[in-house]
Amino acid sequence: MKHLFTIHPEARREVLEGIAYLEEQRPGYGNLFNEKVDEAISRILENPTRYPKVNMDGTRHRILLDKPFHKTWSIFYDFDGEMVYIISVFNNRRSTQVWEERE
Repeated sequence: MKHLFTIHPEARREVLEGIAYLEEQRPGYGNLFNEKVDEAISRILENPTRYPKVNMDGTRHRILLDKPFHKTWSIFYDFDGEMVYIISVFNNRRSTQVWEERE
């Protein structure tokens, strides 16, 4: 069963900035990045509890993007049993404070 989801405005901005940056660095990588984000969200929606919890209260999960972005990009999300809340599409080189403070 696929769940419904919502994406935080800042996470949407992170995707758009990631696409622009990666496309500038290497033509075609922006589109590939966008595809990998879509694929990861689809996997989350099919089984939101599959991916590890990453915060102390056990509400936030993390999935790594597939290659070639698996070392540098993650998606952080919350799941309340019905709805998936995409909190951040995160470049792992940034400070985790960026997504930890989002509601």
